[in-house]
Amino acid sequence: MTDYHTDFDLRARKKVKQSIKHVGPMVIMPQEESAARTKSGKAYRSPTYFMVEYHSDKRRNPLCKSHPLVEWLTRTELSQFHSVKWVEKRFQEMLPSYNKNKAFFEKCREDGKHPGTKQPLQEGDRCND
Repeated sequence: MTDYHTDFDLRARKKVKQSIKHVGPMVIMPQEESAARTKSGKAYRSPTYFMVEYHSDKRRNPLCKSHPLVEWLTRTELSQFHSVKWVEKRFQEMLPSYNKNKAFFEKCREDGKHPGTKQPLQEGDRCND
């Protein structure tokens, strides 16, 4: 028996045909710049994760009782379910919202304020790295 969360079995997942209810938000993970390039000479893209919500209706999603209805898929995994063009279109639609949220959190970090309450951060709120 395989673990659903660690073993991404594409054939089994495509066979079941879970229908997607909603895609988004997305997260672009920060990545160090490196000299490594793709075969075409382009820089590698940062890893991107999309939150995917599946239908809870058994007719549209046969796995609704045995698998989670919400999961985070990488851009590659999502493009294997749908076309690369479809995933890139969703990426471009969500990018302005992601950049706006990222700028908001950066400003809160610079100002030393909590993003939810807009109050100054307490000593317990800070993460000691």
